[in-house]
Formats: sequence, structure tokens, C-alpha cells
Amino acid sequence: MSLVALILGAGPGIGQSVARKLIGEGYKVAAASRNPDLAIAKEIGFHPIKLDLSNTEEIPNVFAQVQKELGGFPSVVIYNAYAFTAAPDAEDILSEISAATLARDFNVNTIGLWAAARVAVAGWEKLDSAVPKAFIFTGNLLPWINIPKYVTLGIGKAASAHIIESLASTYGKRGSRFYFAYQVNDVDGGLYMGIDGPLTATTYLDVIKRSEQGSWRVGFDKNGKDWVAAA
Repeated sequence: MSLVALILGAGPGIGQSVARKLIGEGYKVAAASRNPDLAIAKEIGFHPIKLDLSNTEEIPNVFAQVQKELGGFPSVVIYNAYAFTAAPDAEDILSEISAATLARDFNVNTIGLWAAARVAVAGWEKLDSAVPKAFIFTGNLLPWINIPKYVTLGIGKAASAHIIESLASTYGKRGSRFYFAYQVNDVDGGLYMGIDGPLTATTYLDVIKRSEQGSWRVGFDKNGKDWVAAA
């Protein structure tokens, strides 16, 4: 049986780095994004799919497309998409950000996660028990720290962390594993400002290879320190 992975939200940072890493491990990889770069897809070797994750009704169709075109249901799913509307005035976020704007961002940050997890778990029940089944959500520290300027992103990440914790608790003991993963700075485990695609890809591969659920939170730094375990 072919090992298949699906990356939802595949930009030039984490998404493409994870695609390279998984392909190097023998996975067939599909990567969905709003505007796929066909040249990069050909260079790296992943199957590009056009998808606007604000339209969550399309997510089941993407899984079906991957299964048809890559010859197998994705046993690894990386939810790497996000939507973020900065508040111009962090002292007046209610007047700066409308309810419609919050809902639009929340749809990508969280509702898409729920929709993808539903399809993944249903499909995993039909896969061989020996195939690693992992769902990784690219998070950050915003569920645990407050930065008003990033309020729409923080709301989405916090809600998504709760979902991942619930899914890990519910399905983790049955072989379907769920993780909320994020890079922290190596000084105090605080917010990391930037994207280290290769490091994230290496960490994600290590998580995929785990034999048991373990902690649903994966906070890592460039030195390989697990800040969640150290807390």
C-alpha cells in the first residue's frame, strides 16, 4: 500500500518543506493551496491541488481527489492553513475588526480543521492498522498568550488547540493521532517570530513516526528541545 500525505495550505515555508521531507521518506504527497505553484510542485515532486479553505465544503472532495489520483487515502494530514487580519489599532479591536471578518478568518483557521479531521478519521478506519495515521495542525503560542493585534488568528489557534486536544483524547487510543505543533524560541520557550521550514519538517516527521499518541502539544525549538515536556 502506498503511503500518502495531504498538506492543506502549502506555501513556500512550512508546506513545501514538509512536502520535500515526506517525499524523501517515500510518501506520495498532495499539497492544496489557493494558488498552486506548478513549477515548484514539479520540482519538489508533489501533486498540486487548487483549494480555497474558506470554502470548507470542498474539503471532502480534495480527499477523494487525492485518493483517486495518488492511489491511496492520505494517512498523514498536515493542516498548515491560516487566515489573519491585523487590527490597525490594537487598543480598539472591536471597531477595527467586524464580525464578518472574524468569521471569515475563523472558517480557515478552525472550521476547515474540523471538516478535514472528520474526513480523515472516517478514511483511516479503512486503512491497515500498521500504517501511521497522524494529523498535525500548525499552531503557535497564541492559545496561551494574548496579543490583541493578532486577535483573529489567536481566536482560531485557541479554538483549534481545543479541538486537537479533544481529538487526541478521543481517537488517540484508537491509533489516530492528533497534534498541535509549534516552534518556540530557544531562549525561554516564548513566541517564535518567523518560519523555519526545514526544522518544522524534521519535527513533523518525528511526530508522524511516533508509535503512540503521547502529548497532543508539540512545542519545539531549533535545538530539538521539547518545551512542553520541560514545562
